[in-house]
Amino acid sequence: MLHAAKSGDKETVAQLLAQGSDTTVVKRNKQTALHLAGHLGIVELLLAHCPALIEAVDESYDTALHLAEMDIEVIGLMV
Repeated sequence: MLHAAKSGDKETVAQLLAQGSDTTVVKRNKQTALHLAGHLGIVELLLAHCPALIEAVDESYDTALHLAEMDIEVIGLMV
């Protein structure tokens, strides 16, 4: 899930979510797939499946919103 989200593989993220993949899995620095997602479609999928991801913080206490690039559409989904 983490690799697919980071690499922008929306199809794989959708398949993993449909198969019940755990969206709370984190990297060593506690970043979730939402922290890593840089594509609007993946952000939409993850938030639709697990809205609580918006509250997840990494080891630096950053949420995905803190790490979002200045992409107004992505930020709009997170607020």
